[in-house]
Amino acid sequence: MRVANGVRALVSSEGAVLRDMRRDSTFSLNPLGASVWKLLQQGRSVDQIIDQICVDYKAPRETIEQDVRAFLETLESHKLVITERPTAV
Repeated sequence: MRVANGVRALVSSEGAVLRDMRRDSTFSLNPLGASVWKLLQQGRSVDQIIDQICVDYKAPRETIEQDVRAFLETLESHKLVITERPTAV
């Protein structure tokens, strides 16, 4: 999964604002969403993101995994991130 082209972010300790330049739309993220976004920008896998969030927020993996996956699905539905699937040979 990666950040879509044309999406810009302003991240702070209070959260983040995402701007989709292609669709002229803006999205606000809370601090947890901003943490996930930063990890996505670093090229981390979904499992690596979940692991890091569990450490940072000292929360059970089951809860974090469910929340992070739901959040990523929302980002994908708004075309802010892209899931790269392997191409057939």
